Amino acid sequence: MNRVFGTYEQGRVTVDAPATWPDGSRVEVSLVTPTPKIGDIQHEPAPGVRKEFWLALNDTSSCVLNLDDSFWPLTAEETNLLLDHMDSAEPLDLTLEEIDKMETMWSQSKEQQREMVRRSWENAESLFE
Repeated sequence: MNRVFGTYEQGRVTVDAPATWPDGSRVEVSLVTPTPKIGDIQHEPAPGVRKEFWLALNDTSSCVLNLDDSFWPLTAEETNLLLDHMDSAEPLDLTLEEIDKMETMWSQSKEQQREMVRRSWENAESLFE
């Protein structure tokens, strides 16, 4: 575990869960920008941000970020808004078992993709006969 969260109170940081680091380890403490609540969301996009982009980024109807290619950031302001949105996400903490399972699935998927490419090459050869 490389990251822990905590709360700053009266000049001290109290972590939410103990870290498995050796005593005396140097750490870096930075302020986590809270994710805006529904009531806190601005009603209009900032200058330099397209309304469609802003609406897609602030769509709370699903867990999916609803940005397709037409809504990709076109200005520095939109890029900064998207990066801030991405930075507000909490890290994904996986167990070793979950990591192993994911790597196994990736390996299986990679082999399936290789087999599909081999079959498509065989089909393509028949086009030139």
